[in-house]
Amino acid sequence: MRAVDSSQNVHRRNGQDVGDAGVPGGFDHAGGRRVERGRGAARLRTQGLHVQVCEGGRRMSADDRELRDVVDAAWVLGAVTRCLLAEDPGIGGGAAIDAAAQDVMDAVGVRIGPGRERVILGRGLRAQLGQILMVADASTAPNWGDLNDATLVSQGRSSGGLWSILAAADGPAPTGLLNRLGAPDAVFLDVGVGVGAICGVLCRTFPQLRCVGLDILPRALRLADSELTAAGVRHRVELREQDVQDLSDSEAFDVAWLPLPLLPEDVARTAASGVTGALRTDGWLVVAANRPDPNPNPLQEALERLRALTVGGCRAPRDEV
Repeated sequence: MRAVDSSQNVHRRNGQDVGDAGVPGGFDHAGGRRVERGRGAARLRTQGLHVQVCEGGRRMSADDRELRDVVDAAWVLGAVTRCLLAEDPGIGGGAAIDAAAQDVMDAVGVRIGPGRERVILGRGLRAQLGQILMVADASTAPNWGDLNDATLVSQGRSSGGLWSILAAADGPAPTGLLNRLGAPDAVFLDVGVGVGAICGVLCRTFPQLRCVGLDILPRALRLADSELTAAGVRHRVELREQDVQDLSDSEAFDVAWLPLPLLPEDVARTAASGVTGALRTDGWLVVAANRPDPNPNPLQEALERLRALTVGGCRAPRDEV
């Protein structure tokens, strides 16, 4: 078996290729950055407005610059995402808001050249925004299955776009992996198939390839059925509502994709051995894992944990794979 770690360029492992208006809730224009503190309330300046908060009839004012910066950053992310998705086929927006979003993107100095990578990045950001909104809903625990269809599709198409780069003739994948995918009887296993975007990309790239996709979310499989049908490759993809822990195939697949960060920790720890047993001789296991930060900081570590919990997955550090 050859294992590929997709957290970096593909390579072989083990030596192989691999207002204040004076009333609660009033608004007015912000001015200055003075911080005032009182006994029972706060005025938070965000997006150029004062938001007055009062408690028990007592009032205080505070200029919370850090909160304002966080809110600004969220709006910047939304604007950048909109600009990147403007080139996505089928996306149609309003000219005025598109121009305003581009102004924001220009003002913060974000420069992303034209090309398919632009759309791939936009789809990935769109999916993350959906996850962020899910985290923000404090009335419920985040659940991957609660993401709306548009977010699931954006996430899947982003992953498919990355595989279109990986599997391109001039891409970073080893020649041996590409040859295996292009073999006449090749079968690809997609663990966590989602909306089927990766299978769709590979079927279009390798005309003789057949795929098997596993997922435990019925709604994702229904979306995959629609997406693959629209792509004209549904007949070459077997969709299974199946947990990877229940995979019993043996010598069945030439290449398998295992995105460990999307799996619960207990599943991730055993999935690699189960999938390996389902590979044919000299098959390829392509693994997604998180690249550890050589200089971690508390914020990044906290965000990593939050992201993992949001998708029901785990941190899956690369050095533990």
